Amino acid sequence: LVELDVSYNEVQQALFLKPQGLPSLRRLSLRGNRLSKIKMREADVPSLTELDLSDNEFVHWPGELDPLPNLRRISFENNRLKSLVSESVVAHRRMWVPASGAHTLPALAELCVARNELREAPHSLQLLDSLRLVDMRCNPLKPTA
Repeated sequence: LVELDVSYNEVQQALFLKPQGLPSLRRLSLRGNRLSKIKMREADVPSLTELDLSDNEFVHWPGELDPLPNLRRISFENNRLKSLVSESVVAHRRMWVPASGAHTLPALAELCVARNELREAPHSLQLLDSLRLVDMRCNPLKPTA
């Protein structure tokens, strides 16, 4: 299985995978459900490159979203996200950074967070060398000084 589309199914909880997971899965769409949390481990989806969590009920960045090393595109469009990072911090390269968040996805090239409740872009996004596109349209962003 390379692509799985579970969009618009009123799903309220993350999918439970068998112990062997979905090793060949590259694209997963959970768009248009009622998710507010998701737990996803690298061991379950080691080949995942695209994850669509648009049109759900996320308010916080899911802390149980493992750093997926191959994930290149993630979309949280049209949720209620207030931040792209967790509140807990860890030391990294002589500075303190949030323990989880978009910055923990090393291969991330595209981040879509349009139509949320974001007030700022975290400085930790600068840690992503592969990041090429950030879509933050229609958020109540504060002007920078």
